[in-house]
Amino acid sequence: MERPKMGEAWPGVYFRPAASAKGDGVFSERRFAAGELVLVGASIYSVEQNDSHAVQTGPNEFGYEAGIGTMVNHSCDPNCGVRPTELGVFDLVARREISDDEEITVDYAMRNYVVEYFPQECLCGSAICRGLVTGWRDLPEERRAVYEGSIAPFLLKIDREVLCEGALPSGGHCHARRGYHTNPLASRMTQAADGIPPRTTVPHFSRHVSSGRPR
Repeated sequence: MERPKMGEAWPGVYFRPAASAKGDGVFSERRFAAGELVLVGASIYSVEQNDSHAVQTGPNEFGYEAGIGTMVNHSCDPNCGVRPTELGVFDLVARREISDDEEITVDYAMRNYVVEYFPQECLCGSAICRGLVTGWRDLPEERRAVYEGSIAPFLLKIDREVLCEGALPSGGHCHARRGYHTNPLASRMTQAADGIPPRTTVPHFSRHVSSGRPR
């Protein structure tokens, strides 16, 4: 599949300036069925650190994304999820049916562990709006469950690393790095992402684990 270049759109969607109080937006030009590719990811240019224009591309990697995808707004109840590609970019895939001329949205927590450099108040207007634009780290467990299969896999890797941070004495073995997690939902998701068969028991770590973001 040919990837779009800087400034190019993708068939079936279009850019609408000053679409709402949120500002610019991306809208559908036709109906999309659930599971259908809505917007193909464009090239990403790596940067040394996060800033107001960067997107997260790995546990400690960030970049500038080309194409119309940079104009897709956040929603706490989005109609799209993210799907990684072999090129290291993220396509947007419909989570449900999308109507003609409906705004294309994604939850920024689907590909950002922590959301920084963003206004405090969320303007998505959905019935389940969280009030703030948060990252995966602060996403409620029920939303994590709903988003299973529609997020960037590196978010689960960060979860495992955060769980292991200070969890065991020096030289100890951290089972979470193999996909096991003290949180049952996270355990299932990380095991599935790594292709690890589920197990019935979950290791218990007695020491407190920092929830700080790895940098």
